[in-house]
Amino acid sequence: MPSKRWNYLSLNDVLQLHQLSLERFGGLAGLLNEGGLESCVEQPKTFVFGVERFPTAAEKAAAYCFFLVCKHPFIDGNKRVGFLAAKLFLEQNGYAPVFDNDEMFEAIDSVAAGRSGRDRLVEVFSRAIDQG
Repeated sequence: MPSKRWNYLSLNDVLQLHQLSLERFGGLAGLLNEGGLESCVEQPKTFVFGVERFPTAAEKAAAYCFFLVCKHPFIDGNKRVGFLAAKLFLEQNGYAPVFDNDEMFEAIDSVAAGRSGRDRLVEVFSRAIDQG
């Protein structure tokens, strides 16, 4: 069992983040893969052989971001929603992350392009938590 009770995001939370992102920044509305989106939302909660797959806040935030970016469940705005979901998760769990915008953009863009993986996001979210 986890040592901390986490406040996870719901499917509705992520759908609302997507809508807010479209309203603020524009883009095409629509969901490409509802099952894929549900999988993205569930990933940070997973256990493997009774052990949390993503035990820390930074790893859980990175999981939200990574899977939303890579599974591409929306027609548009997947990178923005990935970042916003990770940020909201951290805030709902008592963290006040401080992001280096250039570093975050580069990390998410690198993940989206397949140049780096989830570990890169874990590093960036860990630093953001430490600075917050």
